[in-house]
Amino acid sequence: VSLGAQPDSGFLRDFSSILVVAKLADSPLTGRSDAVGIGGHSTKYITFSEAEVATLTTANTDFGVAAQRILKTIFAANIHPSTVTFLAVDFDGTDTLAEQPANLLAAGKDYYWVVPTTTNEADSNDQFDIPLVVSAFATSAIIMAGLSTQPSVDADINDIVALSTAQKERLYLTYNSNIASSDLSVGVDFAEICAIYASVDYDNNAPGGNLSQTASNATTITSATAKTFMRDNNINYAGPISGAASYVDAGVTFNGRPIYQVIFGDVIENRVQVDIMQVKAGLAGRVPPEKLPMTRTGQALVLAGLDARIQGFQRAGHILDRQEADDRGLTLPYVRGETITTADITNRQLRFSILQYHLDDARKITVNVNV
Repeated sequence: VSLGAQPDSGFLRDFSSILVVAKLADSPLTGRSDAVGIGGHSTKYITFSEAEVATLTTANTDFGVAAQRILKTIFAANIHPSTVTFLAVDFDGTDTLAEQPANLLAAGKDYYWVVPTTTNEADSNDQFDIPLVVSAFATSAIIMAGLSTQPSVDADINDIVALSTAQKERLYLTYNSNIASSDLSVGVDFAEICAIYASVDYDNNAPGGNLSQTASNATTITSATAKTFMRDNNINYAGPISGAASYVDAGVTFNGRPIYQVIFGDVIENRVQVDIMQVKAGLAGRVPPEKLPMTRTGQALVLAGLDARIQGFQRAGHILDRQEADDRGLTLPYVRGETITTADITNRQLRFSILQYHLDDARKITVNVNV
């Protein structure tokens, strides 16, 4: 990542925050006095706890079945966040998805994971489908979405394929034959996956790309052609294997990148920004306030924090240690301050470079046996 630290970027980001997005027509929230209006029409949001979600039933007219299943699945996961924000968008009132990220941030609602209730690859009304959710939220979030119809040819995912490379990297797409169920006891696979990844302490832990789910999330794939198509097009699916009732493969976003790499890119960007701003804030808080000098001494103050952060990420398992990189013949990892130039002095800028390597999760294991 290439980044800079400014005063408005020095806040720890919450990587456990989940936003579930639905249509107001499906989830009107008319009986929820705690729903907060947002935007120009009747779009509204509420915050759910585990105890509240446990009381939802199909008789509840405030929510559609798809929304309830997603909420129940999130809180049924072995690990999950304490609350989830639920957004019901008033498409009939001409509110759009594109407006909502700014509206939510203005209301003080940050989010890292976005879970849409729609499983449509395309919407004939051009209002609420997976590509539109990605287009609206992918700048700052990861979208966890699912297809309820088994894709087997390009025409099944044309609108998703048309997303930009950057947008595809922010979309984690699954297929599961259970997604369209009307039974609230049947889990939604991508909601469970979201809950698990949202519950990781990324400063101290580094999750892999594959994970096991509850047995009800195992899917049925009716043809080898469909399975090959999904593998070739980076669509995840869960099936039974030895040792797990439901095992998610391949653990990648829609451009083929392991999801843990995408998450770690966001984590390191935020944490480095925070570390730099803490140095500045510490100096500014002294009496009298002190400079971060445009010298090697100033660089050393910043490098101390960066070195500590990188060492923490190594211990957590996000990145290779120096010895492993050397054993592989790679350019040795580094955290360094760059030479201070005339342009740097003019811009009052200290520059640093970091080179590290992802510690990847083995997915394929090959054993040659000679008997």
